[in-house]
Amino acid sequence: MSSESSQPKAKARSLKAEVVALSLLALFWYGPLAFFVADTVVLPAGRYIHAKRTYTVTNGTVLSSSVKSGATGDGGSCGFAPAIEYSYTVRGKEYTSDQFGYSKLSRNKLAEVEAIVDQYSVGSEVPVYFSPDDPQKSVLSIQRPYGVIFLACFQLPFILVGMGPLLAVFHYRRQARRLAHENGSMPVAEQDTFR
Repeated sequence: MSSESSQPKAKARSLKAEVVALSLLALFWYGPLAFFVADTVVLPAGRYIHAKRTYTVTNGTVLSSSVKSGATGDGGSCGFAPAIEYSYTVRGKEYTSDQFGYSKLSRNKLAEVEAIVDQYSVGSEVPVYFSPDDPQKSVLSIQRPYGVIFLACFQLPFILVGMGPLLAVFHYRRQARRLAHENGSMPVAEQDTFR
């Protein structure tokens, strides 16, 4: 008789251990992934949408224009991005910035970036999009950041794979509650909630 009563308790402990293990797996999977998604997709997309809706345009002058190169983060390959500094005046105050757009992606094709830089030659007058509430926030390009859309699609399989442990955690928690309810070890207040 005692082996029958200890069997559900052992099963409940085993389920609890599995829930903890799967929760940790989900945390370690989604923690870095959430940071990466927020930094490369959510924040740039949010800034783009905010700029598109609220920014005002003024004229600015290109102070310097060049191609910036550096590691793209994929193990040493080199990426390129426009490095354009410009000045503009809002309500009589002059500002300078080097923010080109809101996408953090660099391009691997030098010719593409050189074509962008050629459009912004030193001394040329260019449209500058700025925040009316905070004029020091500005960009030269307010185009849709297609790289962000690519990154969102690229990250989708990783998000879906990470859902496996989360779904398992919910399944095991429900199963553990059912076992606890059957054994009468769940408090009365929770028994009605988890039927």
